[in-house]
Amino acid sequence: MPKFSVIVAKPVALIVLACLTAIPAQAAPAEVFSHNTGGSRPLQPSASLKHDADTPKIGAGPLAMMSAKTPVVGWFEAYDQAKANAKPDPGEQLVLNRPMNQELSRVKQFIGTANTIAKRFRALAKSLRQMSVPDNCPQVKELRDGEADFYEQEASVFEEMIKPRPPSKTMEELQAKQKELQDHANAAKQYGESLISMDRGLRTTYGVHLDRSTDDLAKYVMGTQKEGNYVFPK
Repeated sequence: MPKFSVIVAKPVALIVLACLTAIPAQAAPAEVFSHNTGGSRPLQPSASLKHDADTPKIGAGPLAMMSAKTPVVGWFEAYDQAKANAKPDPGEQLVLNRPMNQELSRVKQFIGTANTIAKRFRALAKSLRQMSVPDNCPQVKELRDGEADFYEQEASVFEEMIKPRPPSKTMEELQAKQKELQDHANAAKQYGESLISMDRGLRTTYGVHLDRSTDDLAKYVMGTQKEGNYVFPK
């Protein structure tokens, strides 16, 4: 029976957090990093695609809750739904982030959860590559391919966490393994942030609403978020 390295039995909350926060969401636009990760070319939106911070979020228009029913809007809605379906749920995030306390049952649960998420991310990457992009939208295709690359990177980080390997012989060897994994997770996080920026810029250009599964106003209107938690723009 293969032995799992101590790297899994040690606390991995920081590594897991880097993985989860790297997943592109419709948050504030992030700086585009020039770091090249895993052979994937970082995506940098042109100046014309940068988000205008004053864009209204109520009613219709770019980044608003409502959008005209165009082929590009339909594509983004399918793309948002596919990603939402693959994200770790609250129970999975709890398993990934809680201390293991050298308890075998928790280590096994962590391994099973990480393996499940890795498989889901690889399936998502494959499905994204198969999504047809509306005509005359080359940058949307670039975003789609970048997202697929990103989720493959994320899957590989989770797989490295639970990969069977000989136990570390020294503390230095263990720390080197942990640093390698942390660097991999951080690189994926940086790439994910560049995708957030490109995603936001394309939504602005094509008049697409934010991801309704993460947008505060949409959640409020759909009854999944209380008014007190949403600050309406002036």
